Formats: sequence, structure tokens, C-alpha cells
Amino acid sequence: MSKVVENYILQTVIGSGQFGDVYKAKRVDAEEYYAVKTIKLDKFTNTPKLHDMTKNEVEILGKINNPNVIKLYKVLKTANNIYLIYELCTGGNLEQLLDIRKFIPEKEAVDIFRQLLNGCRTIVDLKILHRDFKPSNILFHNGTVKIADFGFCKVLNSSFDATETMVGSPIYMAPEILKGQVYNMKADIYSLGVLFYETLYGVCPFEDTNIPGLLNQISKGNLIFHQYNPISKPLEDLIRKMLDPSNVTRIEWEDLFAYFFGVSGGNTPTTTTSKQEEKSFPNPQPLENQSNGLNDRPEEDISNKAAQEAENPFQGIIDYITAERKKLSNYWELNKAIYANVMNEKTVVIFFLINKKMFFQAKQLHDKILMNTGEKTFKNYDMFKMSPNFKNIISILQEEKTEFLNLYKSSEVLVRKLEEFNSTPIHINLKLELNNEYTLNEKYLNDSILNYAKELELMKQNSSSKDVSKLSGIIRDLKALTGN
Repeated sequence: MSKVVENYILQTVIGSGQFGDVYKAKRVDAEEYYAVKTIKLDKFTNTPKLHDMTKNEVEILGKINNPNVIKLYKVLKTANNIYLIYELCTGGNLEQLLDIRKFIPEKEAVDIFRQLLNGCRTIVDLKILHRDFKPSNILFHNGTVKIADFGFCKVLNSSFDATETMVGSPIYMAPEILKGQVYNMKADIYSLGVLFYETLYGVCPFEDTNIPGLLNQISKGNLIFHQYNPISKPLEDLIRKMLDPSNVTRIEWEDLFAYFFGVSGGNTPTTTTSKQEEKSFPNPQPLENQSNGLNDRPEEDISNKAAQEAENPFQGIIDYITAERKKLSNYWELNKAIYANVMNEKTVVIFFLINKKMFFQAKQLHDKILMNTGEKTFKNYDMFKMSPNFKNIISILQEEKTEFLNLYKSSEVLVRKLEEFNSTPIHINLKLELNNEYTLNEKYLNDSILNYAKELELMKQNSSSKDVSKLSGIIRDLKALTGN
């Protein structure tokens, strides 16, 4: 005899997990069907983490309204059990699909991931880390993809709010999680990269029987795109960016969304042109572009500062960090625009000089926050250093400093590959910049940028109307960088 819980008749078991069964259920008073997860109350006593996982799932799904995320309608409690009432998905999951078909052709895989990424748009907007993307958690219903199982998820309050807990399935985890390092929103991008690769080929990109071995495979970076399921070069490039072992240089969420939902109007990634590929450049994007409480604070009157500091004694420190990281973000956006729209030898030189400046500023910011150095010291610094966020902030700033150093050194290699320099003063100064790692000649930097801006002004006069707008923006930002 079927069990009845309030208005739901539990019919057949359609799934089983570590903590209970999932039933297909029908409403008593309507031809409506649901999936009902049952959890015995004594499980909560024997497994303390189960309470947090269930609470996570209920709270997060209560905030999300997206056709590509599973819906949780109600939670019921009886003397012995908890019942979670979900929408019923009748199409199985991605794991089952791969068991049957072994691998999915590119067009179909892209369609699946476009829907998956649509669900992620809401998740990312809410600053939610899912932390358990894997094939069994991707469900299907009437051709619609549904993201499920939010038990391991975590809400981040800002780009500084990282986490260290290792949860999820190791083979899908980002390397920073496997290493026990702090991680942020971009950890999910790596997991999705593993998932995308597995959907295309039926195997994960890196596999081993233990975590050290898995990390060794990831560090080797031997990513094989199997010929039994050929894919386009743009999609291959995208997966490489998703599986970047560095969470700093890994593709940004907004760039990933643009790839699927950008100006192309939702066309598949295979529409990317070879010209676009040639102009692409590794994008470190070390700064979070997510909306957050630090970077999006409105302009405030000076009269409010005292009240703010009374409420948050670290406000001055946070404001300083936010302003400095904003500068770095602006420099990087400018560098991307230059590299994407103007390609010549001088572009490489300017790219190098701005990268060097970014490294110096990132280092200065890290050192000041770590040691409270400089002409002006922070109020309440000792208290701030003892706060829970200090470790996370320093870790992020250290990682950004390292990545900017790597970027600076990479662009230095490009400059050294240029033809022999002439014996003009500008080239002598450039040689000095290449050979003096620990100094930066600000005057030479500014003069070089202004000269470059003048050349772009001349170029603009001979450009199409479409290019003029882009060049005008670059020229404006170059001059602003020098204070002109």
C-alpha cells in the first residue's frame, strides 16, 4: 500500500542516496506528480553535516527561480521523517545519458551546456558556489536541463569572501580546492569544464586513484581532445580556458556567459571566427567582476564617514583595497582593449609596460595590507589583522601579485623577441626596463603611453567609423592613465 504524507501519495522509489530514498509522488487532489526525498530524523543526529546540507538546499532553492534549476516546492516534517517536495524530472540525468551513449556530439553538448549556463547565471548573480557539479546532478525533463543537489553549496558575500572547505567529488574539483587553498566563485567554472569535457568524450580530462596523483595529472596539463568526437577549435579553446589550473587566469563567469549568450544572439560557440582567435590573448582577469558589497558601494558624503567607521572599524582599509583593485582592473581592461584592436610592435611594448606597472601596484597593495607600511598607516589595523577576513584577503592579494608577475614576465618575453632595438633613447630606456626588474621609470612609462596615444590619434583618422569609437575609448583611457 502506498504511503500518504499530507497531500502526497508516495508511489515508486526512483532514486536512492546516502541519506534516504526519492519517490515519485502524486498529489491526492490533482493529476500532478513530484519527486519526494525522504530523510529519517535520526540521520540528522548521527550525521551532523546533514542538517547544514539540508538547510543549505532549502534556503538556496527558495531564492532561485530559473527554468534550468530544480524547483523545491515544500518541506514537510512528521514524527520520523523530513520530506522535501521537488519538481519531478522524468528524463534521467547526464550520468545515465553518458552510460548509454558514451559521448555527446558537439552541437548537442553545446545545447545542453547553454541551458546549464543559463541556470548558472542566476546562481552566480546570487554569489552561490554550487561545489558539486557532476553528471548525476544534471537532470533532464521534457528536453530541459535542470541543475540539482545544492547540499554542498555556499553563499559568498563578496569577492573577498573565499572558503577553504573541501567538499564535492575530487575528480570534478578545482585544483585550488584539492590543494586545500582558499577558493572563490571560479572554482565552479573548473568543475563545469570537467563536466563539459566528460560530456564530449565520456571520460574526465584528468583521472587518478588519489588526490596527489590527480594534482600531478592536472599540473602536467596534457589535455587530449580525442578524434572519435571531433570538436571545433573555438570550443576546444573554451574548454582549455575553463580548465586553467589557476583560478586567476581561468576564464571569468561573464566571459563564459558571453560565449553562450553574447552579441551573437545565442549562436553556438562554433560561430567564432579565426580572426577573433588570432586576436585573443590570455586573460588573467585577477579581479572579480561579480557585483559585491565592496566594489559597488555608492559614492558617499564625507559627513557619513565617521558614522560608517563607527559601524565598521575596517571601512577605511576596505575602501583603500577596493580603490586600488579598481585601478588594477581598469589597467587590465585597457590592456585587453589595446591588444584586441591594435596589433603592432609598439602594442607589445605598451602591453609590457602596463603589465609591469600592474605588478608593481599589486605588490605595493599586498605589502601595505600585510604590514601596514607607507606614509599613511591604517586606523584599527591591529584589530583588522586579527579578523577572520584578513587571511583570505592576504591570500587573494598574494595570488594576484603572483599572477601579475607572471603576466609581466610573459609580456617581457614577447618584447625580447622583437627585432634588435635601435640606439634611440626610447629603446635604451626600454632595455633598462627589461633589465631592471625591481624599478619602474614612471616618466618613461607616461611618455611612451602619450606617444602611443598620439599614434592612435593618427590611426583613427584613417579608420572606419566602427573602429573610431573603439580607438577613441582607448586613447581616452591611455591619457587618463598618465593623468592627462
